[in-house]
Amino acid sequence: MSRMRTTPRFFSSFFKNAASALAVAGTVFFMGATASADDASALKFVQDEQAQVEKLLRANAGVAATNAEIDKFVDYGEFARRSLGQPCPPAVPQCVNQWAKLTSDQQAEMMRLLRLVLQKSYRNTIAKTLDYDVSYKAIKPSALGDSRIRSAAKSKLNPRDPEIQVDYLVKTQVVDMVAEGASITKNYYDSLNKKITNEGYAGAVKMLNDKINKKP
Repeated sequence: MSRMRTTPRFFSSFFKNAASALAVAGTVFFMGATASADDASALKFVQDEQAQVEKLLRANAGVAATNAEIDKFVDYGEFARRSLGQPCPPAVPQCVNQWAKLTSDQQAEMMRLLRLVLQKSYRNTIAKTLDYDVSYKAIKPSALGDSRIRSAAKSKLNPRDPEIQVDYLVKTQVVDMVAEGASITKNYYDSLNKKITNEGYAGAVKMLNDKINKKP
């Protein structure tokens, strides 16, 4: 499995690598002895939800059942807001708050489309990468104060492959993921902001619909 590279096609690249960290197995531990109660709760949440998604996929439970479990895992509202600049990604402190410029109907549509993109990518990639050992630990919180849970995935079939790390940023649900230093909401902000700036809101909608309708 190739290492992820940050490109305009970051989403598919991210999940090709991140998927190995979504197959649940292995151990759970904390970095240091000062993990907060919030960190402990976030760590358990990530591990438990990952285990449920994997269980459904192994049982061929179907798209609807798997998506329902994914919906418990991701806070699509917060994901959509961050992907449109509310708040600005820490790496882009002077970003344009595109979310605030949208009507309530447009905000709802953005959240719906991003939900469909996430469900599809998450579901399709985990199904292909169930044979990994994964450990979890709580590390230093994110710049926005989210609990940060790091997963380290190792292939059982190809043990010489390098370990892959994915961080899950958690409030009550996952609000962002980071692979090799690349935040998925920051990358989405870059893409959506560019589309809206150059092509208007319709351009952003088309971009997301293209991802949803693209065959695996």
